[in-house]
Amino acid sequence: MEVREELKEIIEKAKDAAVAAGELPEGDYAPVQRLEVPKEKEFGDYSTNAAMQWARTAHKAPRQIAAAVVKHIDTPLVTRMDIAGAGFINFFLARDTVYQELKNILAAGPSYGDLPKTQKDRFLVEYVSANPTGPLHIGHARGAAYGSALVNLLRAAGYDVFSEYYVNDAGNQIDHLAESINARPVPPAERYGCGNPGRWLPRPGHHRHRPAYHGKGRQEIPGHG
Repeated sequence: MEVREELKEIIEKAKDAAVAAGELPEGDYAPVQRLEVPKEKEFGDYSTNAAMQWARTAHKAPRQIAAAVVKHIDTPLVTRMDIAGAGFINFFLARDTVYQELKNILAAGPSYGDLPKTQKDRFLVEYVSANPTGPLHIGHARGAAYGSALVNLLRAAGYDVFSEYYVNDAGNQIDHLAESINARPVPPAERYGCGNPGRWLPRPGHHRHRPAYHGKGRQEIPGHG
């Protein structure tokens, strides 16, 4: 479990202990929503506004709630806790905690931070889907990058994702392409070696479409600068 999630559980248990001790009233307390890295280093490694979040339920000032919660936190994960401002609780991590988290990051590799696959929703992401009857363009490359990134994000969030490149190999366009090839057959291309034994490629210049076929697709894309 990541340090952030462990601290959230610790805060929840401390709040429950404060309620059991009569220091906070019973009520429907919402789960801890925010545990963030402060912008300023003097505010610790993590900070939460949970006490302000629970003020309406507890009918107490956030600083009073924070004091009751901190009183019941005893963990080797942190070396110090401060109550700041209107009722923020700031946590300063122990050095061993930081070292252990670094080990977890190295052990997990690229999967560090991924959520467990507990989501029930399944996704089918179709992207690129370049029409084989026309030339490729920059939009296809952009769609490939966006689609691949979206698939990776959904998987990291714990969803079951199936990615698909839709091949448009049916319909009137393909029929017209086949009829065109049959009507104007192209002689077989000559073969030449490409440097690897047993590997052959068509000689450049063969099987190319006529310039007029590409139309706007052959126009140069203006650069920036």
